[in-house]
This record gives sequence, C-alpha cells and structure tokens, in this order.
Amino acid sequence: MKRVCTHILSSPLAKSQAGFTLLETVLYLALFALLMGSVVLAAYYVVQESTRVQAKVVVYQEGNFVLRKIDWVLTGATAIADPLGGTTGSHLQLTKPTGTSELQLASGKVQFRQNGGAYADLNNDFVTVSGLTFQHVAANGGKPAAVVVTFTVADNFGNSQSFSQTRNLRQ
Repeated sequence: MKRVCTHILSSPLAKSQAGFTLLETVLYLALFALLMGSVVLAAYYVVQESTRVQAKVVVYQEGNFVLRKIDWVLTGATAIADPLGGTTGSHLQLTKPTGTSELQLASGKVQFRQNGGAYADLNNDFVTVSGLTFQHVAANGGKPAAVVVTFTVADNFGNSQSFSQTRNLRQ
C-alpha cells in the first residue's frame, strides 16, 4: 500500500496542482498594483476636470445673473444722474418714477440700493467682480440715452469672463 501512495504523489497530475510560485505571485501583484494605480490616476483627472468645468459654469452663471439684475434696475429709469452724459464711471445713479436706484462696486461685490436704503450684494462669495464701469451714452438725434455696462467675473481657480450690456432708457 505504501507504493501506491508514493506513486500517486509523484504523478504528473499531483505536480500540476502545486499552485503559484512566489515569483509568479509577486509578478501578478505588481501588475495588479500598476493597473489599479492607473485607474485611480484616471479617476483623479476626471474629477479634477469636472471641478474645473463646474467652476467655469459658476462664473458664467454669476455674470449672467448680475447682468439680469442690472437690466432689472435699469427697467423704468427715466434719467441717468451719474455718470454725466458722455462720461464713464464706476457708480450709476438712475432716476425712476418710484425714486432713485444706485449700483456700485465695493470689495468685489456689485451692490444695489434703492431710495437711499442699505446696499445689497448682487453676486455671491464664490466669485469676485472687477472693472465695473457704466458709460452714459447721451441722447442724440432722437435716440434715447443709454447705459453701457461692462465688468469681469472671476473665481478663485483662475477662471474669469468679461460681460457687457447696452441698455436704452425709455423715452
């Protein structure tokens, strides 16, 4: 009976079921680590690019929001008190049937106030506004007075975009 056992253990079938060698195991683990490192790096770049695109969208949305609010302030204006006709300034004061409205830039915020009340910020803390100018285009040859508004919106990631709008006053 001992001979049969020895014969079974030394057969080619028993040797093929021995398993991986240490070198094969280390090689497979190294290949697996390299593959997983590549996957993690690719996922990192995808997330980073997504964040960058999202930041650009925030800058664009904030700029358009400020433009819409400025357009809303200009609605119903009958006269421009500041800046004077043909000049450019960083402060806008309008006369409306309901009183006065003002826009200005302070510490990276576009601010609005009505009838001498407190100023309210129009943009959020994630972006800063710079270069806000109001150009008063005087009425000429039957054309109504207009205001040309320009400004730049930037975030903390280096994204920035310039915005401009021309709005005629009603006659």
